[in-house]
Amino acid sequence: MNWPVLTIFIIFGLSRFLFLAKFPHFYDSPEYLRLSQEKNLATALQKSHESIHPVYLFLIQTSQKFFHSISFISAFFGLLGLIYFYYLVKRLFGKKTAFLSLIPLIFFPHFWLIQTNIMHESVDHFLLIVSLLFFDIFLENKKLVNLVFSLLFFLVAVVNFVGNLIWLPIFFGLFIFRRNKKYDFN
Repeated sequence: MNWPVLTIFIIFGLSRFLFLAKFPHFYDSPEYLRLSQEKNLATALQKSHESIHPVYLFLIQTSQKFFHSISFISAFFGLLGLIYFYYLVKRLFGKKTAFLSLIPLIFFPHFWLIQTNIMHESVDHFLLIVSLLFFDIFLENKKLVNLVFSLLFFLVAVVNFVGNLIWLPIFFGLFIFRRNKKYDFN
C-alpha cells in the first residue's frame, strides 16, 4: 500500500473515530441503544421493530462489553468497508481510479452520518462490498471457495436487512463487466 492511500485511510479513520456520537440522534438509534443494553440477544430481537437487524444487534451488544461508544461499530465497519472498497475498485479499474474513488467517500455527508452514529448501514455496506470482492475474485479464478464466501457475506447482509436484496443486480452487472472487459485499467 502506498503513502497517499494510507493517508486517505488515516484521514477517514480520524474523521470517523474522533466524532463518534455519544447519543442516539437519527431514526431508530434510540431503539438500537436500548436494545444494545439487553442482556440477551434473543430478547433484543423480540423487542426490535420490523425489519430486525440481527447481525447489527449482535455486534452492538458485543461491543458494549469492550467499548464505551456504541457508535464504534459503525465507524469500524465504515473503515473496513472503505478498505475493501479500495481493493475492489483497484481490481476492476486500477490503482489511480481506486485512489481517486476514496476521496469523495471521506467528505460525503451521508456516509459520515451513518459511520459516526448508531446506525446499521455501515455494517450492511461492509458485507455487500466484501461479497462483491469475493465474487469478483471468483469470476477471475473460478475457485468455488470464493463463490461460497461471496454468497455467505451476501446472505449475512440480507439476514441483517432484507432490503439489501435490491443490490443483487450489481452482481449480474459485475459478471457482465468481467465477461466483456476489453480494457486493462491497470
